[in-house]
Amino acid sequence: MHEQEKIPPAASVVVCAYKSRQTITRCLEALSSQETSLAYEVIVVESSGDGTGDLIRERFPRVRLIESPHRLFLGAAKNVGAEAASAELVLFIDSDCVAEAAWLDKICKALTLRKCAAVGGAILNGNPETPVSVAAYISEFSHLFPVGRSRRIDYLPGGNAGYRADVFRAYGGFEFTEPLYVDLMLGKRLSASGEKLLFEPDIRVMHWHRDSLKEHVSHQIKRGRAAALARRRGLLIGKSWIKYPGLALLVTPGLFARKAVVFTLRFARAFPLELGALIRALPYFLLGMAYWHYGFLKEVLQPTKAQAEQEMSAECTSS
Repeated sequence: MHEQEKIPPAASVVVCAYKSRQTITRCLEALSSQETSLAYEVIVVESSGDGTGDLIRERFPRVRLIESPHRLFLGAAKNVGAEAASAELVLFIDSDCVAEAAWLDKICKALTLRKCAAVGGAILNGNPETPVSVAAYISEFSHLFPVGRSRRIDYLPGGNAGYRADVFRAYGGFEFTEPLYVDLMLGKRLSASGEKLLFEPDIRVMHWHRDSLKEHVSHQIKRGRAAALARRRGLLIGKSWIKYPGLALLVTPGLFARKAVVFTLRFARAFPLELGALIRALPYFLLGMAYWHYGFLKEVLQPTKAQAEQEMSAECTSS
């Protein structure tokens, strides 16, 4: 890392870690070996107390480690990292992601030359060996496949994004009380205020997905419930679905059918040589989508209490 004391960093890279001992090493190794002449710093915000902090101190002594004695929601952890950042550009990558060698150069160049508030890049599947991991990839990142041209977008990926620090702080950063979808919420706020957000498919990171069916289904339920929670609080479009449960029951089958068609077509167009993998993953994808909508409807009909939200959030990652 180019972190000479007399050279102010051009970028601050924030990594939020929760129970990340198994994945943080490859993430930080990739960040440490970026092919760039820019000075940059890496900040890890760790809040699980599972030994990840000890690993970082031993293996990556130049990383700025911030440890919280209590569990932080994802948005809160990101805000802590951004507050500690000393550069004018703040970049975010997840602890289960690996950046390509030119990632930092590309994202900084886009933020500087394209005169935008924020830039997001594509997500690649780091473990496409199992149908479940492919299903998880399609479920969560179909809008972030590495295809197409540079284009405006109204929200950015959580694990591959960069913001101008002044804009990020002017809008108050991420929602710090929500378990998931915090990147979506911030992006919608920025876009609605007229800020320019760009998607650059050539800025890429690899993301490792759940390959256990039980974990995949459980995570989709939590994502569905988190989506309903955000709408109940007016943080995402669709509050009327929460206010009128009968409406949610009516629209949910149509939403499921639309996602099933759109998401699979996106994958087929982005990866035409991987249709066999798509076919094998399809049952797990549809099952995951069904459980997402089950989680959504369950939250609509049986609202989560505050303590249960904390417990649900403790099992959620940034994906």
